[in-house]
Amino acid sequence: MTRTSSDDRDYRLVAAIIDDVRAHAAEPIVLDETTRRLGITTRRLHDLFERWAGVEPETFFHYITSGHAKTMFDETTVPLRRTSTMHTSHSITLDVMTSDDYRDHGRNLRIRYCFGRSRFGDYLVASTERGICHLHFSDDVDTALHDLRMRWPSARLESATDDHHRAADAFLHDGTESRSPLRLHVKGTPFQLKVWNALLRIPEGSLRSYSGLARSLGLGNTSSRAVGTANGSNSIGYIIPCHRVVTSDGGITGFRWGQTRKLALIGWEASRALGMRIGK
Repeated sequence: MTRTSSDDRDYRLVAAIIDDVRAHAAEPIVLDETTRRLGITTRRLHDLFERWAGVEPETFFHYITSGHAKTMFDETTVPLRRTSTMHTSHSITLDVMTSDDYRDHGRNLRIRYCFGRSRFGDYLVASTERGICHLHFSDDVDTALHDLRMRWPSARLESATDDHHRAADAFLHDGTESRSPLRLHVKGTPFQLKVWNALLRIPEGSLRSYSGLARSLGLGNTSSRAVGTANGSNSIGYIIPCHRVVTSDGGITGFRWGQTRKLALIGWEASRALGMRIGK
């Protein structure tokens, strides 16, 4: 299940440009210097970002500065759900695994998986009959499969595509504009589930600080580290948007799938929410 190879080419070049800009962060951002270092034309740079993000490159890089990130904070209170099935925005249903589901490292589970290609790079998505249980970005097939097996060492893994995977692919391509409902089937502690439910309620194009997320859960600022740990334990990338949490000063900290990808995700979502869309 893949989209066109242009998805992969565009993201790789976007990532290389972000890396170059970050490597020269002490300097004012001069995209002409970036194009020179990477051997691309200014026209190609502009065409790339207009096609990939829908905005000019200067606008995109403004959106991923720490100063602008702070203006995107949404620190409103998040209502908690205490049931095993949580309904969130965009027709996302979060279904919680029972102890029977994950007993003996998933011995009772049959998990289908497939590989895909998105505007944020290659990924592996996996699901049970009840919903998506795993979505990891990875540039290496063997590493992606190893991560899945480590997560579910006793489950029956099958290479096959299902409706859950197709819904995830649509969401990765269209974001919250996708009309495909998503069902997630997750394993986590009660605290992790509270954090993930809160993440699902952060609007696309908004961010939240770790301390703000803790406060929204009725916790003090001293719980920021625990919230960050739960945030980092998320195994369903992008759909459960752990990338929308940053430090209180707008800084980008560790991200399972790389800080470059986190910046790309934040910039793309801000471009959709704030920029003038040129086209998908």
